[in-house]
Amino acid sequence: MTNPQKRTHIAALQKTDNRTNRHLRLTLPRSIVASKVAILNSSFTSIFQLPSASFCHTKLLENWQMKFDAMWAVPGHVIKPRYPESMWDPKLLSALAILSEMTIGQGLVVRRMVVRAVKRRGVEEMGVEDVLGVIGGLFECAGS
Repeated sequence: MTNPQKRTHIAALQKTDNRTNRHLRLTLPRSIVASKVAILNSSFTSIFQLPSASFCHTKLLENWQMKFDAMWAVPGHVIKPRYPESMWDPKLLSALAILSEMTIGQGLVVRRMVVRAVKRRGVEEMGVEDVLGVIGGLFECAGS
């Protein structure tokens, strides 16, 4: 399935069965996610080898169908870094892009998970460790 087809399929499932709203559907195999995360975590990876900020923003918009600012404007919380996006850690944007690829069409559910991860760390701004923790947690819960 293409990514738009995955998004449409998941939206249809969510509309027809309220129980599916409590379930997150992974849309990318663990092996692909693991290889992308390994590249991200590699000490040999320079920021020039990571996707550009504009590429990551495009992926987030395509996969979650929400503009970046709307996605991370969480009432009562400031979880996105306060400085301009051009200064964000490229690994954070790359991790978010990976997360969006594996959870196509489910941005609001994923946002809640990232907010919880940030709160557990006791900080106000999300970091790459929060996003990678959510990625790992999703596969742990899926048992794959």
